[in-house]
Amino acid sequence: MFRNRLQKETVVVFTRYPVAGKVKTRLVSLLGEEGAATAQRLMTEHLLDKLANLKQIKPDVKVLVHYAGGTHDDIGYWLGKRWKTIELSWQQQTGSGLGEKMKNAFHGCFRSGEERVVIVGSDIPGIDQDVVSEALEKLNSTDCQMVLGKALDGGYYLIGLSKEAEKHLDLLFHGVEWGTDRVFQQQQTICNRLNVKMKILSHVLQDVDTPEDISVFEKEIGIPQRVLISPKLSVIVPVLNEAGQVEECVKDIIQKMGDKHQLEIIFSDGGSMDETVEKLNDISETSSVPVRVIHSEKGRGMQLNAGAAHATGDYYLFLHVDTKLPENFDDTSLKCLDIPGNIAGAFKFGLLYSDKGACSWFSRQVLEWLIWLVRWRCRLFEFPYGDQTLFISRQNFEKVKGYPNYPLMEDYAMVEKLRKCGHIGIAHGDPSLTSARRAEKHGALKIIGINACFILAYKCGVHPETLARWYYGNQQTVLKKKK
Repeated sequence: MFRNRLQKETVVVFTRYPVAGKVKTRLVSLLGEEGAATAQRLMTEHLLDKLANLKQIKPDVKVLVHYAGGTHDDIGYWLGKRWKTIELSWQQQTGSGLGEKMKNAFHGCFRSGEERVVIVGSDIPGIDQDVVSEALEKLNSTDCQMVLGKALDGGYYLIGLSKEAEKHLDLLFHGVEWGTDRVFQQQQTICNRLNVKMKILSHVLQDVDTPEDISVFEKEIGIPQRVLISPKLSVIVPVLNEAGQVEECVKDIIQKMGDKHQLEIIFSDGGSMDETVEKLNDISETSSVPVRVIHSEKGRGMQLNAGAAHATGDYYLFLHVDTKLPENFDDTSLKCLDIPGNIAGAFKFGLLYSDKGACSWFSRQVLEWLIWLVRWRCRLFEFPYGDQTLFISRQNFEKVKGYPNYPLMEDYAMVEKLRKCGHIGIAHGDPSLTSARRAEKHGALKIIGINACFILAYKCGVHPETLARWYYGNQQTVLKKKK
């Protein structure tokens, strides 16, 4: 895995698996247990992103996570996929206290052939690639065996050792009063007593442990504490000539939402020629939650991106106008996104049949088989489609640069992008229910066959605009390819 490395350097990240009530307990009074766990998760991910930047500058650097709490599989689900490109590895911390855990981490790295090792904590969001690079450069000089990064609270946020200092490890942390404001000074005293050549980094940073530190989190992570306590949800619905659907859609969203004070609904209209916009304007005047209509170029990818650009929420939920959401969809979707490793999520797949008995017995059996097949596809391959209502944080939506501007297959292409960055979780509980009207009208096998052919054509390289022309026919104008 790490062959032909010219520099034997390792950065070890000390972190904890983010379980509510088990991590960052001093932040619970401000953020609540879930919010404190989310803060822990976001700080760890932020640090790993910075170390990924370091790997671009120093490709020989090895990144290793030493974790407490959770299982090996939990950590793998959380970190393995998103940081696969930096060849991240992880193992459980060993030892009874912080000093012993660090000593064991250093010993393990040196025994595996490393020459310079740096340990950093995950709760100092000011650490970036420049800080770690400075530490490694100092250790690479002949007059330095150890580096320390001083923290504002009297401790230190980084410690690095060269191979020459390994002989002092048994005594290096002996007598340090961990958790006090004397840690940095005591560590300096021990180094002087052992004649360890030490240098101090130029950056003095602050960790995030107490409510008074939350401004550091907000500045470095870019997420206000409000998001950790009570996030706002934007439901984004693309529409085109759906005058007969929009009123029922709004009613269903509001009825199924748990915390209506943290909701906004945005309809992204692609140029409706019927009364869709007029109806939505009327609804917005009397609705108990904010309902807005924005105008977009025609095409689902463009409409979804336009809706997100106008959204003020912290999380986005992309809904088809003929899909019914499960009860308390806000709570179940946020819980899904809180699972470490999930970059996005969707609901289980379900179908909503008409009351007119339009679907034959045979078609009904075929569709029930389809529901079963889709659920297994999501379980095995994490590949939901747009009719399962994708949801994602604003931060992650911006990270993947939104939907492709496709008039068709935008959901398929979006899921392909997301799967490269992390897991797509399926929310527990009831499914979202998509209207079976097309299958009832044209027959289940025909619709399934058409959809499969379009997916195959897309995978074979047919452009989505061409597919949209085939799908919609001459009755709908397809946008020209953007330059």
